[in-house]
Amino acid sequence: MSKSEKTQARTGGETAPERFLDRHLGNAVHLFLSMLAVLILVAAGIATIEVLIFVIARKMVIAGISGLDLLAGIAALAGLVAIRFYFIPSKDRKAQE
Repeated sequence: MSKSEKTQARTGGETAPERFLDRHLGNAVHLFLSMLAVLILVAAGIATIEVLIFVIARKMVIAGISGLDLLAGIAALAGLVAIRFYFIPSKDRKAQE
């Protein structure tokens, strides 16, 4: 141990191994949690599209919306409904086939 590490250890500062563990362990935990969040979002993709449909529809109901915003909202809703209907398989369609 060097003199500066001994001084830091006595004063309550971080030593080199503690900094190493803090930095690398923190990065590993952050990477793991990020990957877990991505997996959850992918698994809940169907619910995500339905939530987006409701959010856009709710934004279109407010009184101060312009014609251009209304048109953009209608186009977004039509696109999301088309994606949900054509690209995401439902249980009912699987049972019919």
